[in-house]
Amino acid sequence: NHAKKAHQDMEAAVIEALAQNGRAVTIGMEMFQRPKQDILDKWSAGDLQQKDFLEQVDWKGQWGYPYEFYRPVLEEARIRHLGLVGLNIPRDWVRTASRQGIDKLPTSAKLQLPPAMFLGNKDHRRIFDALVGPHAMPGVSPDNMYSAQVLWDEAMSDTALKYIAVAPEKPNQVFVVVAGSGHVMYEQGINFRINRRRGGRGVTLVMMEADKPAEVSRGIADFVFVSQTVLENSKSG
Repeated sequence: NHAKKAHQDMEAAVIEALAQNGRAVTIGMEMFQRPKQDILDKWSAGDLQQKDFLEQVDWKGQWGYPYEFYRPVLEEARIRHLGLVGLNIPRDWVRTASRQGIDKLPTSAKLQLPPAMFLGNKDHRRIFDALVGPHAMPGVSPDNMYSAQVLWDEAMSDTALKYIAVAPEKPNQVFVVVAGSGHVMYEQGINFRINRRRGGRGVTLVMMEADKPAEVSRGIADFVFVSQTVLENSKSG
């Protein structure tokens, strides 16, 4: 979940464990957009101070959750000089797709995306409808809302695949995607898109909160981390 200390600490712990076990780790994060990649490269190289980094990536404007939650993950990238990739696309692309449909995206956006968005995953659509439920936006077509979600997942998987295609190959390399659970649960989001395009299902860790021991669906992920429910201060800061 976003802005949950236990969850971001676990993300950092997974990255640290992989690195300590000899894996060449690259971190792809939903929290950053593609146009900020040069700034992420400078951060990983240790060439930016935190204040300058946050200003240049427009942290408050682009993500908004307090940086303190995400510091452990980003410090792992900086201290270990790990590849850091901004997976996301500009918000206005997703906004346009949700209100008007993918076809209404500007040509400049379409040229940066896969040529076709696969909308025929019925399992994913059922999960999306269940998650959105009463949160659907008034006056917005459910089909357009779903196409925006597909655009989001497809674009983030596309970013990861493009990075892998041009990055120098390293022994024991692993690409870690850090994204909200709605983008990966039941292997129907980013992971489905990557598997469909190049093969390889990956390993999924989904995190959730509960006040007491909880049961989870068997197929929700390979691993599930359940933390104690905590009321976080997730306001922008």
